[in-house]
Amino acid sequence: MHQADAIMPVVNGSTEVYLIPGDPVAQVRAPAVFNRVFAALGINAVLVPVHVPAGDIETFVKAAFKAKNIKGMFLAIPHKALVMDLLDSCSPLGRLAGAVNAIRPDAHGQLEGGLFDGEGLLASLDYFGMAYAGKRVLVLGAGGGASAIGASLASTAQGPAAEVAFFDPVPGKALSVAQRIGSVPGSRVLAVDSNHPAGFDLVINASPLGLEAGDPLPCRVEDMAPHAALLDILTSA
Repeated sequence: MHQADAIMPVVNGSTEVYLIPGDPVAQVRAPAVFNRVFAALGINAVLVPVHVPAGDIETFVKAAFKAKNIKGMFLAIPHKALVMDLLDSCSPLGRLAGAVNAIRPDAHGQLEGGLFDGEGLLASLDYFGMAYAGKRVLVLGAGGGASAIGASLASTAQGPAAEVAFFDPVPGKALSVAQRIGSVPGSRVLAVDSNHPAGFDLVINASPLGLEAGDPLPCRVEDMAPHAALLDILTSA
């Protein structure tokens, strides 16, 4: 066993607890990373995934934060948009996307939310030298993660994408996201009625396809342009 694999936090009465509610949560890998970091840096904290059905997330959040040692939550599929009505304050990017991926009570007990999924993706694209400024981007999915990515692509100070197109098989869902994010000047944001990737420079899978073994590919990759790139934001067990 690698030495880092043996580093795990010691939980006691002073441990700060962070949760990742999701439905499902089998695919969640963040605890394996964060808990090792906490232990290695001597931070008395633990990150725990919890399986919370979509219909119960509001009740769960309200109840969980009554425990004073629960300090915050990361939100997994499908909860990122479902908690918005619970927030007392929200980051500008979260308001634009209509979703957050992190929430916590502030010093006065008010619930605040932030969104950095999209910023994380752009940082990855920058790291690998994959251009998005001035490019045509197809986002597959219209949930919280997809909204975050679209909001960042449309508003980044580094230079927005020329076009951000959303596809989702649920009628009206992609259009709703596109209309909300389309209020930002600089990018053309729209909903499309097909996942056909031809003509796009970048295709991003932010749909649930890939969570289950045997799921089909999110689009016909053979129809992508030779120069185009396909990214997937999902992790799976």
